[in-house]
Amino acid sequence: MQAPKQRQAGGGGLTPERKRTILWGAGGAVAIALVVVLIVVFTGGKSSKAGNTGNVKSAMAAAGCTLTTSAAATAGHHISSFSESVKYSTYPPVSGSHYVQPAIWGNYTQAVDPRQAVHNEEHGGIVVWLGPGVSSAERRQISDFYDESPNAMLVTPIDDSSKGIVYPKHAQPDSKVYLTSWTANIENGNVANGQQVIASCPKFDEKAFTAFRDELRGKGPERYPVSILTPGT
Repeated sequence: MQAPKQRQAGGGGLTPERKRTILWGAGGAVAIALVVVLIVVFTGGKSSKAGNTGNVKSAMAAAGCTLTTSAAATAGHHISSFSESVKYSTYPPVSGSHYVQPAIWGNYTQAVDPRQAVHNEEHGGIVVWLGPGVSSAERRQISDFYDESPNAMLVTPIDDSSKGIVYPKHAQPDSKVYLTSWTANIENGNVANGQQVIASCPKFDEKAFTAFRDELRGKGPERYPVSILTPGT
């Protein structure tokens, strides 16, 4: 698997408990399929609104972040191999074709393949993408933020070099930090008005990041309960 094998502990250090190997196989696929069935059973036919980006704009603006939204791609288009090419409409990626299995939820020191991270977003996760110039002190702040409420959260360095991934023209991330969320309304069990939400920030800001997380987490087109999207799963 082309996936990172370590997560970063709060405070920037690594603990043995967080040095886990990602092992995907038939058993994992069956477990994920079972979860999907359970989600359909418990949420089918219900309506649920996507988060309101208007509720986070002021916090983002105060932090010097740029918040953008655009129409999302249709959910559910999976690829079965990392050798398959994918073209995304945004940088970082938010919606579109993605690997059949999401990444294990966690705080990574090695870059998660974006084709997996998009699957996490589809399930309602918030992805925090770290530019290569983010300082170690800021990295610790982000780890502390993650540890405060880690469910449905994925923190990863952003990697422009993954083969087979095409992005629109974009500036280099440098020391920027991005937050992304794939949101949608669920109306009578049907997905509607999917949106890609991206915050581009010059640095970590606790108030802005908290507002983004609390408003937009758990609002994906495949509406998984945040309570079951726990670190290590």
